[in-house]
Amino acid sequence: MRPWIQSASIDDGTDDVPAPAAPPAKLAAAPRSAALPVASALDARFLTLAGTLPDLVSLHEPGRGCVYASAVTKSLLGAEPSDLVGRDWSELVPPEDDNPFAAGATGRVSHRLLRPYGPPLVAETTVTPVKEGGAIVQLLCVTRGFDTGSWELPDSLRDRLTGLPTRDVLLDRLGSLLAYGQMPVAAIVIDLDHLSAVNARFGRDAGDRVLAETASRVQAMLRPTDLLGRLEDERLCALCLGVGDYQAAIRIAERVRAVVARPLPFEPVIATASVGAALAAPGSQPETVLRLATRAAQAVKRRGGNAAQMHAPPSELGPEA
Repeated sequence: MRPWIQSASIDDGTDDVPAPAAPPAKLAAAPRSAALPVASALDARFLTLAGTLPDLVSLHEPGRGCVYASAVTKSLLGAEPSDLVGRDWSELVPPEDDNPFAAGATGRVSHRLLRPYGPPLVAETTVTPVKEGGAIVQLLCVTRGFDTGSWELPDSLRDRLTGLPTRDVLLDRLGSLLAYGQMPVAAIVIDLDHLSAVNARFGRDAGDRVLAETASRVQAMLRPTDLLGRLEDERLCALCLGVGDYQAAIRIAERVRAVVARPLPFEPVIATASVGAALAAPGSQPETVLRLATRAAQAVKRRGGNAAQMHAPPSELGPEA
């Protein structure tokens, strides 16, 4: 199972990877953020150039991992640059591939890069060592992706009504992210209220339209790196990558609730949802995380629905949960 798994639309390029102008002997090291402190006018020119290239430019230091990643990270890998700064990118390369981000790598390397979800990115990275006093202090890497178009799940892994990924896909993605142990994830379960009553009064087709409309609305409000799927029956689930804060998770859950509660363009006009959220701690089991988020949604439903709540603090979601 791959720790990173999303697809993005990538321009197919066949030209040689362009080499940016040489940076200063060693750019100022960065804290965990997407941008380096600008120590000089030369640093500023390098960062400006890196930001204009269509390829991903990154800097890596021994023992510190990535210290800079250009904005193309978002379109190429489906992740924010700040998510990858401070990390060892060699973990994002399948073990059977040549690794351009490992110590001692030089020249041009063909490889794959693992992404938040979706298949690995087929890429080529040009590596230029930056030396100081004869020792390599940084690796300047320029990575070009060779994907053509966006990746689509096969029909067998999509729910026929909503077009969303199935429960199996949600579990697979969550399991991969938890195995990686570096990317926080919040599971948001959306349990539609009174759907059986809608079916009884307006017919099953009306209930199906409510579910499909809800899926469309929630999908539209999520980020490209998030994954929405149909969990079961009237329940959907969103996996929100990079969300490891209790308050941030409940804010997302409340936004989802508000989006679902907007008037519908057809009968029954109003639909609401009970929304539950749980944070995934490293070492958690995927089934456990989804179960805890579902319990939170069920608790809301018992109180009448149309509300959102967290299941438990992150400390309660460990391996023993």
